[in-house]
Amino acid sequence: MSYTNELSELNKQNQELKSELYDIEVLIGHKIIKDSNTTIEPELKSEYFSIQSDLEAKNKDLEISKELEKSIDDAEDEIATEKKSIAEAEKKLDSMLLDLGITLYGNYTSDLTSTFGIHYAEINQEIKNIEDINIQKEILKQEMEKQGFFSKLMTQTKVAGQNMSLSSHTKKKEEALKKGAKVCLENGVITPETGGESYIECANIKTAIETSTKRISLLSDEIAKSKEKLNSMEKENKLKQQIEELSGKLNSVANQLGHVFDKQYVTRDAEVLMEFPKGFEEELNKVLDLKKQLKIVNRNCEIVQLSGQIEAAEKNVETINEEISENKAKIAELSERNENLSKRLAEAEDAKKTLVEKRTVLEEEAKAETDSSKA
Repeated sequence: MSYTNELSELNKQNQELKSELYDIEVLIGHKIIKDSNTTIEPELKSEYFSIQSDLEAKNKDLEISKELEKSIDDAEDEIATEKKSIAEAEKKLDSMLLDLGITLYGNYTSDLTSTFGIHYAEINQEIKNIEDINIQKEILKQEMEKQGFFSKLMTQTKVAGQNMSLSSHTKKKEEALKKGAKVCLENGVITPETGGESYIECANIKTAIETSTKRISLLSDEIAKSKEKLNSMEKENKLKQQIEELSGKLNSVANQLGHVFDKQYVTRDAEVLMEFPKGFEEELNKVLDLKKQLKIVNRNCEIVQLSGQIEAAEKNVETINEEISENKAKIAELSERNENLSKRLAEAEDAKKTLVEKRTVLEEEAKAETDSSKA
């Protein structure tokens, strides 16, 4: 493993041990706050309780916020269930109103005039219309027995028209019966005598629908109030963020308290200063163990760093020695070259001297000849 990798691994161990030491000092800090026998710095104690109070308030707000959201969700689920029940009950009631209408029509009295009267007249009219159509149909059937092929086809067309008309008037009669029954049921004018068994069942369904409707109204009011209160509060995400920040601050103060406390008993170099107090033996022994490990890791870090520096110094020495060797080689080479140059210089100077001597001889001969000519 290279020094860099080894140092990186040791630094990782160092951080892990420091994190463990931080956590145990946080634990000690929270613990000594509750211990009346332990002397605590007034400023840190005051700061601790101030943050703790804010944290409790935010946790309470978050709890209320969650309860309100749950109550809203529960109420909305219940409303959905009640609406489903109402829809099913209304469908069932609609199917039973015809039977109730038929019973009311059969038991019609003057007591029902104000509610069922208009529908009673409409029903009578539709019954008459139906009877008239049936008479017409019977007449057409009798005519068909005497008619030829083509005449019978035309009569069958008329019968089909009568059947359509009969179906229409039957529906109108049934609608009038249902409307009349519904109006009477809503106005509470029906008695078991006038409505019979159909009335009792319809009344029970109507009561169930009314109960569900009232429940929906009550739940809707509760939802509105809960939402209003929820909107006046801080959002859940913001509360969670504030709680996280306050928890971090509280742990930071607790760590300071724990650090101030444990350094009275264990030095940075893992030396025990005095006997551990009762109730804190486990935590302080853990602090002692962590500081011992940190001391070892820190020493190993220093050894690795020095080893790296030594290796770098050795490489530097090696480089300088190589450069000195290179320079010595260059000096030797230059000395040899200078020696050769000195020899060449001596030879050149001898050659020059010889040439000068030769030139001097020639110059003297030339001068002698000149002087002789003049004489």
